[in-house]
Amino acid sequence: MRPFLDNKSMVDLYYTFFYPHLIYGIEFWGHASKTDLKKILVLQKAALRVLVYVKPGKHVTSFFSKLKIMPLKMLFEFRLLKLLLKTYSHEEISKLMPNHEYNTRNKTKADNNRGERSLLCSGIK
Repeated sequence: MRPFLDNKSMVDLYYTFFYPHLIYGIEFWGHASKTDLKKILVLQKAALRVLVYVKPGKHVTSFFSKLKIMPLKMLFEFRLLKLLLKTYSHEEISKLMPNHEYNTRNKTKADNNRGERSLLCSGIK
């Protein structure tokens, strides 16, 4: 369809067919391993290559900002923050933040790596 559509229509197709799959549950699976997330980022970049009509292997990182499309990591952080702000009030969020200067093992209220990757701890960070 690329030869028949302009850039705006191609971006609309991205947001219609690819984006919903990308953001579905991203707040929960966005903590996956770097290896798994890289596979999804590769797919996102492949979709972007189709949009801007660039051959495989060419860099498309600059096109993210030109087309106003968030890369995977930024999209995860944005959606997580949006969920946190929707769930908690500003006063509740400030109560969750550590309010002392001394070093403790559990500054973010997480006892292990799994806790640090929870929605609440990630959102606070």
